[in-house]
Amino acid sequence: MEYKIFEAKKRLRQLILDHGLKWAEGTFRNGTTPKWIFDLREIVLRPDGLKLATLLMYEELKKFKFEHIGGPSIAAEPIVESLVLHSYIQGNSIQGFIVRDKLKESGLIKWIEGPDISRKEVVLVDDVINSGNSILKAINAVQQLGCKVTGVVTIVDFMKGGRNKLNDLGIRLHSLFNLQDFKLQINQKVSYTDVSLTPIDKPTTQPILPINELFSKLNVQVKDFIMSDEKTIFIEQDDSINCMDQEYRLLWRTNLGSISSNALIAPNRNGLIVPVYSGLKVSSIFLIDINQGSVINSFRVDSAIKSNLILNNAHLIFGTDNGIVYQLDGTELNTLWKYNANSRIIYLRLDEKSAMLFICTDNGFLHALSIDGKLIWKKHLGNTFNHQMMISGNSIIIKPDLNILFNLNKKNGSLNWFFEPKNRIKDMKRINGNIVVNCRYGNLFFLDPKNGELILSAKMPFEARDLVYENSKIIAEDENGKTYVIGK
Repeated sequence: MEYKIFEAKKRLRQLILDHGLKWAEGTFRNGTTPKWIFDLREIVLRPDGLKLATLLMYEELKKFKFEHIGGPSIAAEPIVESLVLHSYIQGNSIQGFIVRDKLKESGLIKWIEGPDISRKEVVLVDDVINSGNSILKAINAVQQLGCKVTGVVTIVDFMKGGRNKLNDLGIRLHSLFNLQDFKLQINQKVSYTDVSLTPIDKPTTQPILPINELFSKLNVQVKDFIMSDEKTIFIEQDDSINCMDQEYRLLWRTNLGSISSNALIAPNRNGLIVPVYSGLKVSSIFLIDINQGSVINSFRVDSAIKSNLILNNAHLIFGTDNGIVYQLDGTELNTLWKYNANSRIIYLRLDEKSAMLFICTDNGFLHALSIDGKLIWKKHLGNTFNHQMMISGNSIIIKPDLNILFNLNKKNGSLNWFFEPKNRIKDMKRINGNIVVNCRYGNLFFLDPKNGELILSAKMPFEARDLVYENSKIIAEDENGKTYVIGK
């Protein structure tokens, strides 16, 4: 039985993380939007959540002496009803009651619904206890009937004073979880290890390519360039597309309009795929002959294309501002499938190992699709997304604008762990098997990728512009381009 309870508690905790913990939703009483908020009512109105909560709370009820169970409306209603039914199935006959928020003005005009509980011993149940005001109001109501409250059982204790208020009344509180069980970063103090820095001459950035030197000599402002076999293609700031041979002689030049995202070499290597925004919410994907610069084919969409373009074998995938993700044949530009995400597409990431496509949208959802465009799961993780995403084994690590790192199960989107530093996250990298989170004010956090546990928190005297791992050493570059080896 202990193993059954342990597994049930583990499963209920995961359900709360996946469905009962909301990110950047709702509103506080002062009008601000919280980073996170619990919604346990969604849990107890799910069949799996209610079953698990009932099983676990019933075990806690065995530790009290009572004749009836009840709770405040409306959160406790499904819990009370399920516990009454469960007790009957177990061969007991426990009756329940509900304490109204205010006196009913018609009908029987009752404050407490259910059988007469006058002068009975009762236990109150609820989904959560916060400051305790709601449960104290229910306690006062049943005490007016001469009842003795022998205990209170909740799913989560928010640790905001409710337990202390009950203790002052001599009433025991048993909660399945408290806030610390969910590892939320609440006023958590972090001790930093000062790191030693050894200046080095070796640059961490890539050496300047000869092609960049050429652009400099030509006095050309380049925003993107692509190397293709024996040709070099570069796009100028004015969106002119240029193609040069191996000796850097110009073969052709064309301008199709405002290029809204990255260009790609076509799967057959003979064409260039370019997204162009034509204005008035109209964009086109052009397939250009790489040898002549002429347009071979085109595909029009009634929206801007600002997400990145990716190739999957011979297929092209991109997203639009009106929330549609397309997969086209990379040569003919025929539509193979499309998916409506209902919000502007920010970023696409293809994981070839799992044959899954991950889509970040402007409304804070992460969508996981099969390679044929079928939705596998989606999860809300904040308001908007940036492009910081890392795929590691069976997990996907992502940072929305909420400034929290989330580690999700790739297959079903369940939450493995999350990490919320105090300072703004600049970037994250996988270095020597660990997740290194680079934050403002020189703060570095080294996390275990399996569970998100903090291995080391380090403090540098400057903000690292870049971090690399070379020859078993972590090298940081400051904002002036100077490089240092980091050591404890």
